[in-house]
Amino acid sequence: LRSGAAGTTAFELANGTLTATVDGLGNLKATSVAVQYAGTAGAVAAGTKVSVGSQSYTFSQAIAANTVAFTLKGFSA
Repeated sequence: LRSGAAGTTAFELANGTLTATVDGLGNLKATSVAVQYAGTAGAVAAGTKVSVGSQSYTFSQAIAANTVAFTLKGFSA
């Protein structure tokens, strides 16, 4: 998560999995899940590093301003 002035928030969630049960749809599963978000002024360059205490994260890909992206790989239902 990177945040500053209004519209500059950006975050990336990666390397996750998904298992869910949706009423009327059944069981869903994905072996890889990624989410990217950037506000209207929140572009992030690839390689940008953010740190909190001893923990850090490096954005592996650039995220353009005004982005909302959600990807699933290995999806089954």
